[in-house]
Amino acid sequence: MKLSKNERDIHDLIEALGKKREPLVQKEALESLVKLRVSAVDFLIAALKDTRWSVRERAAVALGRIQHARAVDPLIHALKDADRRVEWAVAYALGEIGDARAVGPLIQILSEERCAVPREVVTALGKIGDPKAVDPLIEVLQDVTSNVRDEAAIALGMIGDARALRPLERVLDDDNKFVREAAAAALEMI
Repeated sequence: MKLSKNERDIHDLIEALGKKREPLVQKEALESLVKLRVSAVDFLIAALKDTRWSVRERAAVALGRIQHARAVDPLIHALKDADRRVEWAVAYALGEIGDARAVGPLIQILSEERCAVPREVVTALGKIGDPKAVDPLIEVLQDVTSNVRDEAAIALGMIGDARALRPLERVLDDDNKFVREAAAAALEMI
């Protein structure tokens, strides 16, 4: 099958995402793909299966910035990527798109021992704002890592569900100043 000039250009931009030693080229390719919006979505979805992590990562970021609902299911599938940089970018993209279909898979990833990017998953859940995420986010308030706890507090504030009030009040006594501040801000949001 012969590609049109526009399709060849998009293909070339996808290839440029993988130029490891040329970060400026990668950045310009990413920006160009985002500007193309819907016409680039299918190519970016296909790029989520590229053998190079850098292409998969940047494709996910571009899909998040484009925010097209057609990308949600392929991004959910890409949550299981073996590379944590890709997993981070996919969680970011799902949060940017804000589609509730991602809530269950994000909660599942968050509960797995292998979750390499809990902070970004928590952020995504907060951006999506689905009340189904409240109980898992309350559990995350007990995480050993303070930057995950503070992000969970913020996410709970963004969701705005009253079930989070008592757990957030308890976190006001956290050892970490940033967690306490995040909990206070979250309580103001609710």
